[in-house]
Amino acid sequence: MPHLQLALQSQLDIGWYTLLCGFVTKHFKSIQTEYYQQLGKRNSGRRWAIQLIGKLWQITHSMRCHWNEALHESPSIINSRRHGLDQLHTAVRAELQQGLDQLAPLYQGYFCDNAITLLSKPADCIKRWFMVIRIAREGNDTDQQDGFTHNPTLQSWIMLP
Repeated sequence: MPHLQLALQSQLDIGWYTLLCGFVTKHFKSIQTEYYQQLGKRNSGRRWAIQLIGKLWQITHSMRCHWNEALHESPSIINSRRHGLDQLHTAVRAELQQGLDQLAPLYQGYFCDNAITLLSKPADCIKRWFMVIRIAREGNDTDQQDGFTHNPTLQSWIMLP
């Protein structure tokens, strides 16, 4: 038992995080080698440590995949993303309807597409379009009132300042 306490203490000294990074102390390896020798096996503590690290990495990878799935693929997240996209589409339609209004002629190219064409593009493209037009309008101090005006979450999603 003193060997086991020494092994545990040596692992505590270098930290359990280092174990997850792939470092097993030589004390743990030697205890496992002694155990295999008592059983009359030719296995080594070094090989055991390699397999242990592999298993730990599989566990942490599996946990990370589960976390990502829960974070990005849960029904509530998908619905909230969809809700934000619906609000974005509504805001883009309003911007297109308003047209250039008081914007500089430099922004004329942004109004070449109609709503159907623009809204059929990927969400990132639509977000960038809206961000450019919205920042331009806010620079002109025009009074904008939509879901993005007072909602910090939606503003962050579009990357508005």
